[in-house]
Amino acid sequence: MNSAQDIKIYGVIGYPIGHTLSPAMHDAAFKALGIDAVYEPFEVKPEDLQKSIKALVARGICGFNVTVPHKISCMKFLNKIDDYANFIGAVNTVNVGTPGTELFLSGYNTDGPGFLRSLKEDLGFDPKGKRVFIIGAGGAARAVFFTLAKAGAKSITVVDKIQDSAVDLANRYSVLCPTAWVRYEKDWTPFVVDADLLVNASPVGMKKTDPLPINEKLLYKDLAVFDIVYNTQTSLVKVAKENGLKACGGLGMLLYQGVLAFEIWTGKSAPVEVMRDALLESLEEQR
Repeated sequence: MNSAQDIKIYGVIGYPIGHTLSPAMHDAAFKALGIDAVYEPFEVKPEDLQKSIKALVARGICGFNVTVPHKISCMKFLNKIDDYANFIGAVNTVNVGTPGTELFLSGYNTDGPGFLRSLKEDLGFDPKGKRVFIIGAGGAARAVFFTLAKAGAKSITVVDKIQDSAVDLANRYSVLCPTAWVRYEKDWTPFVVDADLLVNASPVGMKKTDPLPINEKLLYKDLAVFDIVYNTQTSLVKVAKENGLKACGGLGMLLYQGVLAFEIWTGKSAPVEVMRDALLESLEEQR
């Protein structure tokens, strides 16, 4: 039997972090492949981000995921960021090249590819030539926006409560998607009627008491809905389905971004179905 010192440590940092399903997914994958490793959640307040990363590295962590609200702010504490994550302007996966040292903290973004795979496989939606409306302009929204632009979306409109965030996101990718533009009118919801796909890339829906992020009357029959919130069936997904729309939550995105992160860390092919089953079981336990 290996000692505790032989067990590799992985994890996820965020604030708050109690809702995460990632430990179940990755621990199941480690077990399936016979890897002596554990995956732990680490609650890290924004003001403690730098010292917390240093403490995790000193502890010997081999890699970690990054979630709200650190996907953008963590970048300045990394040694290297791959081109994809750098262009997106957000990181959700960090690999520690030399565990126990601060050297070679490499940042990646697996949210984008995870989102696209889920969009096509779970929702049956191909974004090429389509019009998209995105709610939110944070780290996850950046990955969604960039991925949709690269996948050939005809137009992308993004809105956010923080006007500067939406403007920055739209400006960053204007070269990739010249028809993309930003809305920041006081009442922006009517503009969704031109879209083929609605993506909620904001945290609205994580709490059962959260309101719909958009007026239910605007969920017309030809609109596809993707909500990146994964820890529950959000009111948006529920109402969309009740109205006969194709809709899915973010569980598939979580799965596929986790698959890519696992492969970055371990260099092994991830056991996708094992990870999916673990996510579903963990989600059921939380309900």
